[in-house]
Amino acid sequence: MSESTFRERFGDGLGTVEVVIYSMLAVLLAMTALVTTARAGKMLWDGLSRWSPAAQTLRVLNELLIVLMLVEILHTMRISIRSHKLMIVEPFLIVGLIASIRRTLVITLEAATLSRKGAWVSDGARAFFMAR
Repeated sequence: MSESTFRERFGDGLGTVEVVIYSMLAVLLAMTALVTTARAGKMLWDGLSRWSPAAQTLRVLNELLIVLMLVEILHTMRISIRSHKLMIVEPFLIVGLIASIRRTLVITLEAATLSRKGAWVSDGARAFFMAR
C-alpha cells in the first residue's frame, strides 16, 4: 500500500468519524432544544395560571434565548455535515450575538428586580455584581 493511498483512506476514515460525532451531537442538541422549549412553555403556563406572568418573564425569556442559541448551533452543524470543505462564519456570529443579547437582557431584568423597592439591599447588590 503506498503512502498516498494510506493517507487518503485515513483521511476518509477520519471524515466519517467526524460526521458520526457531528450527527450524535446534533441529535443531543435537538433533544435539548425540544426539552428546553417544553420547559419554557410549562413555565409560561404556570405563570399565566397563577396570574403572575411578570414573575416568570425572566425565566421564560432566558429559556427561549437558550433555545435560539441551540437552534443556531444545530444550523451550523448541519452546514458542517453537508459540506466538509466549506465552513461558514455567520452562524457562529449569530450565536454570539444571541448570547450577548441574552446576557444583557438577563442582567437588566435582574437589576430591575433587585432595585424594585427603591433601595439596594447589600445582598442584592452583591448578587448583581457576582452575576457579571
